[in-house]
Amino acid sequence: MCRKIIIPDTSVMNHLVDDSEYEAIRAALNAAFVVFIPETVIGELVATTDGEKRSRLLNASRALISNGQFIHSFAVLVKNMERTFDANPQQFDWRRTPIQFHEAGSYLAHNIVSDEISEQQRLQSQTLLADWITPFRRMGEHLTNVIEERGLERPSLDEAMTGFVRDGGSFWIWARMLYWRDDRSEADEQTVRAFVEVCPPFRVMLTALLIAQYDRCFRDINLEGSLRAGRCDTLMSFFLPYCDVFLTDDIRHEALFRETIRFARVPCEVMSLEKFRASFMPSIL
Repeated sequence: MCRKIIIPDTSVMNHLVDDSEYEAIRAALNAAFVVFIPETVIGELVATTDGEKRSRLLNASRALISNGQFIHSFAVLVKNMERTFDANPQQFDWRRTPIQFHEAGSYLAHNIVSDEISEQQRLQSQTLLADWITPFRRMGEHLTNVIEERGLERPSLDEAMTGFVRDGGSFWIWARMLYWRDDRSEADEQTVRAFVEVCPPFRVMLTALLIAQYDRCFRDINLEGSLRAGRCDTLMSFFLPYCDVFLTDDIRHEALFRETIRFARVPCEVMSLEKFRASFMPSIL
């Protein structure tokens, strides 16, 4: 029987290397699953300030993919898929787009990531995060003012998602924004809709972005149940169709992906690290 594919996020990696039972957990993961680690996670590990922990994290990532692989970031794969789709829409199959990131494994096997490289990665991540949050914050402030001035009730997540996916809704605005040709021209609506239909990873990522938009712009922040994962965590939703289990130690990331799976109807399980330990380690130890 083929082993299922599992993708751990950065929170799992950070927990593992400080866990007294690290070797047992790693052995359980390798025994029960094929492990995929996205370039996105590697980038966050590289940005770790403490050099000693950074080395442990990167070494742990290499150990975890002993029977798996590093895979490209969502940004690289989206672009490659859009390029392939543009060239031949009728023959497009998202599963044929190569995902393995061979260069990452080779580089980490032969190089030590310096503090300088780590700082550059950290600064780039901070800039991307600020650029990503700013539009949400502005939209949220505007909507809060409108809601309070008019005495309106904030919509539920289900109500908001229904509106988002209508013609002209946020779903299609995000889709057009994220579908750019090599010449930077914007694709026509028919092309974008066709790509959304045949590319589940892209469709799932759009769903996660809509939920992030709801959480940051519509949901009352005073209520429990935040779905406010970070930029990279949100965009890693692109990988949900690739795995059977997505593993996280971040309660907000887990909540976001549970809702993403519910709306996108992805046959993937989001599992907390705590549940993984309870479910799999007794049979391995």
